[in-house]
Amino acid sequence: MCRIPPLKSIKTTAIVLTFLLLMIPIETSNNEVINVSVAQNQSVGCTIFNISIGDTVFFGSNEDGTLPYEQMFISFVPPQKVPKNFISPDQGGHIDIYGQVFVGFIYNDIHYVEGGMNDKGLCFDVTHVPMESVEGPADGKVWNHPLGSSWNLLWVCSTVDDVIEWYQTHELLENWNAQNHFCDAKGDAVVVAPSNGKLHFVDMGEDDYLITTNFNRANVSSYLYDYPCWRYDTASEMLEKIKDEENLTVETCRDILDATEFERGIFKKFCTLYSTIYDPVNTEIYLYFRNDFETAVMFDLEEEYAKVDLASTDNSLQFLLAHKTYLMQDFFPVRNHENYGVLVIILGLLGFGIIVLILFFRNHDSGVHH
Repeated sequence: MCRIPPLKSIKTTAIVLTFLLLMIPIETSNNEVINVSVAQNQSVGCTIFNISIGDTVFFGSNEDGTLPYEQMFISFVPPQKVPKNFISPDQGGHIDIYGQVFVGFIYNDIHYVEGGMNDKGLCFDVTHVPMESVEGPADGKVWNHPLGSSWNLLWVCSTVDDVIEWYQTHELLENWNAQNHFCDAKGDAVVVAPSNGKLHFVDMGEDDYLITTNFNRANVSSYLYDYPCWRYDTASEMLEKIKDEENLTVETCRDILDATEFERGIFKKFCTLYSTIYDPVNTEIYLYFRNDFETAVMFDLEEEYAKVDLASTDNSLQFLLAHKTYLMQDFFPVRNHENYGVLVIILGLLGFGIIVLILFFRNHDSGVHH
Protein backbone atom coordinates (compact mmCIF):
# COMPACT_ATOMS: atom_id res chain seq x y z
CA MET A 1 0.00 0.00 0.00
CA CYS A 2 1.24 3.47 -0.91
CA ARG A 3 1.56 5.65 2.17
CA ILE A 4 0.16 9.13 1.68
CA PRO A 5 1.87 12.00 3.49
CA PRO A 6 -0.17 13.61 6.30
CA LEU A 7 -2.26 16.69 5.65
CA LYS A 8 0.34 18.90 7.36
CA SER A 9 2.98 17.68 4.89
CA ILE A 10 0.65 18.34 1.97
CA LYS A 11 0.03 21.87 3.17
CA THR A 12 3.77 22.35 3.47
CA THR A 13 4.22 21.01 -0.06
CA ALA A 14 1.63 23.42 -1.39
CA ILE A 15 3.37 26.33 0.29
CA VAL A 16 6.72 25.27 -1.14
CA LEU A 17 5.22 24.89 -4.63
CA THR A 18 3.69 28.34 -4.42
CA PHE A 19 7.01 29.80 -3.30
CA LEU A 20 8.85 28.12 -6.18
CA LEU A 21 6.31 29.41 -8.68
CA LEU A 22 6.72 32.93 -7.39
CA MET A 23 10.50 32.71 -7.56
CA ILE A 24 10.60 31.70 -11.23
CA PRO A 25 11.74 34.76 -13.22
CA ILE A 26 8.92 35.10 -15.74
CA GLU A 27 9.79 36.94 -18.94
CA THR A 28 7.55 39.74 -20.05
CA SER A 29 6.41 40.14 -23.63
CA ASN A 30 9.48 42.27 -24.34
CA ASN A 31 11.78 39.58 -22.90
CA GLU A 32 12.86 41.67 -19.91
CA VAL A 33 13.41 39.50 -16.86
CA ILE A 34 11.42 40.61 -13.83
CA ASN A 35 13.37 41.41 -10.63
CA VAL A 36 16.63 42.22 -12.35
CA SER A 37 17.78 45.58 -11.07
CA VAL A 38 18.44 48.53 -13.33
CA ALA A 39 22.10 48.45 -12.32
CA GLN A 40 22.40 44.92 -13.64
CA ASN A 41 20.65 45.71 -16.93
CA GLN A 42 23.79 46.28 -18.89
CA SER A 43 26.44 44.50 -20.86
CA VAL A 44 28.24 42.54 -18.14
CA GLY A 45 30.43 40.06 -19.94
CA CYS A 46 32.03 39.33 -23.29
CA THR A 47 34.27 36.92 -25.10
CA ILE A 48 36.44 38.48 -27.81
CA PHE A 49 39.06 36.94 -30.05
CA ASN A 50 40.93 37.62 -33.25
CA ILE A 51 42.88 35.18 -35.40
CA SER A 52 45.07 35.69 -38.46
CA ILE A 53 46.62 33.05 -40.74
CA GLY A 54 48.01 34.02 -44.13
CA ASP A 55 45.73 36.60 -45.72
CA THR A 56 42.67 35.61 -43.67
CA VAL A 57 41.70 37.61 -40.59
CA PHE A 58 38.64 37.31 -38.35
CA PHE A 59 37.53 39.16 -35.24
CA GLY A 60 34.71 37.63 -33.17
CA SER A 61 32.75 38.65 -30.11
CA ASN A 62 29.93 37.49 -27.84
CA GLU A 63 28.03 40.31 -26.13
CA ASP A 64 26.64 39.06 -22.82
CA GLY A 65 24.21 40.94 -20.61
CA THR A 66 20.74 41.26 -19.12
CA LEU A 67 19.10 43.89 -21.30
CA PRO A 68 16.00 43.09 -23.35
CA TYR A 69 16.77 41.91 -26.86
CA GLU A 70 14.73 44.80 -28.27
CA GLN A 71 17.44 47.24 -27.15
CA MET A 72 20.21 45.81 -29.33
CA PHE A 73 21.12 47.93 -32.38
CA ILE A 74 23.44 48.05 -35.38
CA SER A 75 24.41 51.36 -37.04
CA PHE A 76 26.13 52.16 -40.32
CA VAL A 77 28.02 55.46 -40.55
CA PRO A 78 29.43 56.20 -44.03
CA PRO A 79 32.60 58.25 -44.57
CA GLN A 80 31.79 61.94 -44.18
CA LYS A 81 33.03 65.33 -43.09
CA VAL A 82 32.41 66.32 -39.48
CA PRO A 83 33.30 69.46 -37.54
CA LYS A 84 36.78 69.23 -36.04
CA ASN A 85 35.38 70.16 -32.66
CA PHE A 86 33.70 66.75 -32.59
CA ILE A 87 37.22 65.45 -32.03
CA SER A 88 39.13 68.27 -30.36
CA PRO A 89 37.60 71.32 -28.68
CA ASP A 90 38.03 74.85 -29.95
CA GLN A 91 38.95 73.80 -33.48
CA GLY A 92 37.27 75.19 -36.56
CA GLY A 93 36.73 73.61 -39.92
CA HIS A 94 35.97 70.02 -40.79
CA ILE A 95 37.73 66.67 -40.93
CA ASP A 96 37.08 63.54 -42.96
CA ILE A 97 36.27 60.45 -40.88
CA TYR A 98 36.31 56.79 -41.91
CA GLY A 99 33.04 54.96 -42.34
CA GLN A 100 32.07 52.45 -39.65
CA VAL A 101 29.60 49.86 -38.49
CA PHE A 102 28.76 49.92 -34.78
CA VAL A 103 26.85 47.49 -32.56
CA GLY A 104 25.60 47.98 -29.04
CA PHE A 105 22.55 48.58 -26.89
CA ILE A 106 20.09 51.38 -26.20
CA TYR A 107 19.56 52.36 -22.58
CA ASN A 108 17.61 55.43 -21.44
CA ASP A 109 17.56 56.59 -25.08
CA ILE A 110 21.36 56.57 -25.28
CA HIS A 111 23.10 54.36 -27.84
CA TYR A 112 26.01 52.65 -26.10
CA VAL A 113 28.54 51.39 -28.63
CA GLU A 114 30.14 48.09 -27.63
CA GLY A 115 32.00 47.12 -30.80
CA GLY A 116 32.49 47.88 -34.46
CA MET A 117 34.69 48.07 -37.54
CA ASN A 118 35.65 50.88 -39.90
CA ASP A 119 36.09 50.71 -43.65
CA LYS A 120 39.86 50.30 -43.25
CA GLY A 121 39.23 47.04 -41.42
CA LEU A 122 40.07 48.27 -37.92
CA CYS A 123 37.85 46.38 -35.45
CA PHE A 124 37.26 46.81 -31.74
CA ASP A 125 35.23 45.50 -28.84
CA VAL A 126 35.40 45.89 -25.07
CA THR A 127 35.13 43.71 -21.97
CA HIS A 128 34.46 44.83 -18.43
CA VAL A 129 37.16 44.49 -15.77
CA PRO A 130 37.51 45.89 -12.23
CA MET A 131 37.94 49.66 -12.06
CA GLU A 132 41.45 51.11 -12.41
CA SER A 133 42.71 54.68 -12.28
CA VAL A 134 44.93 55.71 -15.18
CA GLU A 135 47.19 58.68 -15.82
CA GLY A 136 47.66 59.78 -19.41
CA PRO A 137 50.67 61.57 -20.87
CA ALA A 138 51.35 64.91 -19.17
CA ASP A 139 51.22 66.79 -22.48
CA GLY A 140 48.50 64.64 -24.05
CA LYS A 141 46.32 66.08 -26.78
CA VAL A 142 42.75 66.94 -25.79
CA TRP A 143 40.05 64.65 -27.21
CA ASN A 144 36.29 64.88 -26.93
CA HIS A 145 35.26 61.46 -25.66
CA PRO A 146 31.92 61.74 -23.85
CA LEU A 147 31.45 57.95 -23.81
CA GLY A 148 35.09 56.90 -23.77
CA SER A 149 37.46 56.75 -26.68
CA SER A 150 37.27 53.27 -28.21
CA TRP A 151 34.66 53.76 -30.89
CA ASN A 152 35.71 57.33 -31.68
CA LEU A 153 39.17 56.04 -32.60
CA LEU A 154 37.64 54.32 -35.61
CA TRP A 155 36.99 57.77 -37.05
CA VAL A 156 40.69 58.49 -37.52
CA CYS A 157 42.73 55.29 -36.98
CA SER A 158 43.22 52.58 -39.60
CA THR A 159 45.70 50.18 -37.96
CA VAL A 160 46.64 48.82 -34.55
CA ASP A 161 49.83 50.90 -34.71
CA ASP A 162 47.65 54.01 -35.11
CA VAL A 163 45.64 52.98 -32.04
CA ILE A 164 48.72 52.52 -29.86
CA GLU A 165 50.14 55.85 -30.98
CA TRP A 166 46.81 57.54 -30.25
CA TYR A 167 46.68 56.26 -26.65
CA GLN A 168 50.29 57.28 -26.10
CA THR A 169 49.72 60.87 -27.25
CA HIS A 170 46.23 61.82 -26.01
CA GLU A 171 44.55 62.65 -22.76
CA LEU A 172 42.84 59.64 -21.18
CA LEU A 173 39.80 59.07 -19.03
CA GLU A 174 40.87 58.90 -15.40
CA ASN A 175 38.88 55.80 -14.43
CA TRP A 176 38.73 52.64 -16.55
CA ASN A 177 36.50 49.62 -15.96
CA ALA A 178 37.08 48.09 -19.38
CA GLN A 179 39.82 46.81 -21.65
CA ASN A 180 39.72 47.53 -25.37
CA HIS A 181 40.53 44.84 -27.93
CA PHE A 182 41.58 46.02 -31.41
CA CYS A 183 42.42 44.13 -34.60
CA ASP A 184 43.22 45.41 -38.10
CA ALA A 185 43.09 44.07 -41.64
CA LYS A 186 46.80 43.11 -41.51
CA GLY A 187 46.04 40.72 -38.65
CA ASP A 188 47.77 42.79 -35.97
CA ALA A 189 45.96 42.99 -32.63
CA VAL A 190 46.31 44.57 -29.23
CA VAL A 191 44.39 44.69 -25.95
CA VAL A 192 44.60 48.08 -24.25
CA ALA A 193 44.25 47.33 -20.54
CA PRO A 194 44.59 49.49 -17.39
CA SER A 195 46.84 48.37 -14.55
CA ASN A 196 48.88 50.07 -11.81
CA GLY A 197 48.02 53.58 -12.93
CA LYS A 198 48.82 53.28 -16.62
CA LEU A 199 47.73 51.62 -19.83
CA HIS A 200 49.36 48.45 -21.06
CA PHE A 201 49.39 47.09 -24.60
CA VAL A 202 49.06 43.30 -24.76
CA ASP A 203 49.79 41.82 -28.19
CA MET A 204 49.62 38.32 -29.70
CA GLY A 205 53.24 37.45 -29.01
CA GLU A 206 54.10 34.27 -30.92
CA ASP A 207 50.47 33.18 -31.32
CA ASP A 208 48.17 33.64 -34.30
CA TYR A 209 45.37 34.80 -32.01
CA LEU A 210 44.49 36.99 -29.04
CA ILE A 211 41.60 36.49 -26.60
CA THR A 212 39.88 38.77 -24.09
CA THR A 213 37.25 37.85 -21.50
CA ASN A 214 36.69 39.46 -18.11
CA PHE A 215 40.05 39.16 -16.44
CA ASN A 216 42.53 41.96 -16.98
CA ARG A 217 45.02 40.92 -19.66
CA ALA A 218 47.64 43.18 -18.06
CA ASN A 219 47.02 41.89 -14.54
CA VAL A 220 45.33 38.49 -14.20
CA SER A 221 44.77 38.99 -10.46
CA SER A 222 42.18 41.64 -11.40
CA TYR A 223 39.08 39.93 -12.76
CA LEU A 224 35.30 39.74 -12.80
CA TYR A 225 33.47 36.43 -12.28
CA ASP A 226 36.35 33.96 -12.16
CA TYR A 227 39.96 33.23 -13.07
CA PRO A 228 40.97 30.96 -14.68
CA CYS A 229 38.11 31.70 -17.08
CA TRP A 230 36.38 28.78 -18.79
CA ARG A 231 35.47 30.93 -21.78
CA TYR A 232 39.07 31.97 -22.30
CA ASP A 233 40.30 28.39 -21.94
CA THR A 234 37.66 27.05 -24.34
CA ALA A 235 38.40 29.68 -27.00
CA SER A 236 42.15 29.15 -26.60
CA GLU A 237 41.85 25.40 -27.03
CA MET A 238 39.73 25.76 -30.18
CA LEU A 239 41.86 28.52 -31.74
CA GLU A 240 45.03 26.52 -31.10
CA LYS A 241 43.68 23.73 -33.31
CA ILE A 242 43.36 26.02 -36.36
CA LYS A 243 46.71 25.54 -38.06
CA ASP A 244 46.14 26.54 -41.68
CA GLU A 245 44.25 29.17 -43.64
CA GLU A 246 41.93 26.62 -45.23
CA ASN A 247 40.43 25.78 -41.84
CA LEU A 248 40.06 29.41 -40.79
CA THR A 249 36.49 30.23 -41.81
CA VAL A 250 33.43 32.08 -40.60
CA GLU A 251 32.04 28.70 -39.51
CA THR A 252 35.02 27.84 -37.30
CA CYS A 253 34.80 31.28 -35.67
CA ARG A 254 31.06 30.80 -35.18
CA ASP A 255 31.72 27.48 -33.43
CA ILE A 256 34.04 29.23 -30.97
CA LEU A 257 31.38 31.81 -30.15
CA ASP A 258 28.81 29.05 -29.77
CA ALA A 259 31.10 27.18 -27.36
CA THR A 260 31.65 30.27 -25.18
CA GLU A 261 28.09 31.64 -25.07
CA PHE A 262 25.87 32.07 -22.04
CA GLU A 263 22.52 30.44 -22.73
CA ARG A 264 19.36 32.10 -21.51
CA GLY A 265 17.96 30.08 -18.64
CA ILE A 266 15.08 30.27 -16.24
CA PHE A 267 17.23 31.15 -13.25
CA LYS A 268 19.99 32.99 -15.14
CA LYS A 269 20.28 36.76 -14.96
CA PHE A 270 22.20 37.20 -18.17
CA CYS A 271 22.90 35.50 -21.46
CA THR A 272 24.55 36.12 -24.82
CA LEU A 273 22.49 38.85 -26.46
CA TYR A 274 24.18 38.93 -29.85
CA SER A 275 27.40 37.80 -31.49
CA THR A 276 29.49 39.27 -34.29
CA ILE A 277 32.18 38.03 -36.63
CA TYR A 278 34.06 40.73 -38.55
CA ASP A 279 36.02 40.07 -41.72
CA PRO A 280 38.30 43.13 -41.79
CA VAL A 281 39.93 42.16 -45.10
CA ASN A 282 36.60 42.23 -46.97
CA THR A 283 34.88 44.68 -44.54
CA GLU A 284 31.98 42.34 -43.88
CA ILE A 285 30.17 41.62 -40.63
CA TYR A 286 28.21 38.50 -39.69
CA LEU A 287 25.56 39.06 -37.03
CA TYR A 288 24.01 36.37 -34.80
CA PHE A 289 21.18 37.05 -32.38
CA ARG A 290 19.67 35.50 -29.25
CA ASN A 291 21.98 32.46 -28.97
CA ASP A 292 21.01 31.33 -32.47
CA PHE A 293 24.17 30.30 -34.28
CA GLU A 294 22.29 28.63 -37.11
CA THR A 295 21.08 31.97 -38.49
CA ALA A 296 23.45 34.73 -39.57
CA VAL A 297 22.87 38.02 -41.35
CA MET A 298 25.83 39.31 -43.38
CA PHE A 299 26.36 43.01 -44.05
CA ASP A 300 28.79 44.53 -46.54
CA LEU A 301 29.89 47.98 -45.42
CA GLU A 302 29.93 49.57 -48.87
CA GLU A 303 26.44 48.27 -49.64
CA GLU A 304 25.10 49.61 -46.34
CA TYR A 305 26.74 53.02 -46.78
CA ALA A 306 24.83 53.42 -50.04
CA LYS A 307 21.55 53.26 -48.10
CA VAL A 308 22.39 56.27 -45.90
CA ASP A 309 21.21 59.77 -46.75
CA LEU A 310 24.27 61.92 -46.10
CA ALA A 311 22.09 65.02 -45.92
CA SER A 312 20.16 63.64 -42.96
CA THR A 313 21.73 63.68 -39.49
CA ASP A 314 20.48 63.18 -35.96
CA ASN A 315 21.95 62.94 -32.49
CA SER A 316 21.04 59.35 -31.60
CA LEU A 317 24.73 58.36 -31.70
CA GLN A 318 25.55 61.35 -29.47
CA PHE A 319 26.98 63.18 -32.49
CA LEU A 320 25.34 64.76 -35.51
CA LEU A 321 26.40 62.01 -37.87
CA ALA A 322 24.70 60.78 -41.00
CA HIS A 323 23.91 57.16 -40.25
CA LYS A 324 21.30 54.44 -40.55
CA THR A 325 20.44 52.51 -37.41
CA TYR A 326 18.44 49.30 -37.11
CA LEU A 327 17.20 47.19 -34.23
CA MET A 328 18.85 43.79 -34.52
CA GLN A 329 15.59 41.97 -33.92
CA ASP A 330 14.25 43.34 -37.22
CA PHE A 331 16.59 41.02 -39.13
CA PHE A 332 15.65 37.83 -37.31
CA PRO A 333 12.40 35.85 -37.15
CA VAL A 334 10.45 35.84 -33.90
CA ARG A 335 11.03 32.66 -31.95
CA ASN A 336 7.85 31.94 -30.04
CA HIS A 337 9.26 28.86 -28.34
CA GLU A 338 11.66 30.78 -26.10
CA ASN A 339 9.31 30.85 -23.09
CA TYR A 340 8.32 27.20 -23.36
CA GLY A 341 10.91 26.11 -20.79
CA VAL A 342 9.35 28.32 -18.14
CA LEU A 343 5.87 27.12 -19.06
CA VAL A 344 6.88 23.45 -18.86
CA ILE A 345 8.30 23.86 -15.35
CA ILE A 346 5.26 25.79 -14.13
CA LEU A 347 2.89 23.17 -15.52
CA GLY A 348 5.06 20.40 -14.09
CA LEU A 349 4.96 21.88 -10.60
CA LEU A 350 1.23 22.47 -10.81
CA GLY A 351 0.70 18.92 -12.08
CA PHE A 352 2.73 17.49 -9.22
CA GLY A 353 0.67 19.44 -6.68
CA ILE A 354 -2.59 18.26 -8.26
CA ILE A 355 -1.46 14.62 -8.18
CA VAL A 356 -0.55 14.89 -4.49
CA LEU A 357 -3.97 16.35 -3.70
CA ILE A 358 -5.83 13.68 -5.73
CA LEU A 359 -3.95 10.90 -3.98
CA PHE A 360 -4.66 12.45 -0.62
CA PHE A 361 -8.40 12.81 -1.14
CA ARG A 362 -8.70 9.36 -2.74
CA ASN A 363 -7.03 7.84 0.27
CA HIS A 364 -9.14 9.96 2.61
CA ASP A 365 -12.38 8.87 0.94
CA SER A 366 -11.41 5.20 1.20
CA GLY A 367 -11.40 5.48 4.98
CA VAL A 368 -7.68 5.52 5.52
CA HIS A 369 -6.85 7.82 8.40
CA HIS A 370 -3.51 9.40 9.16
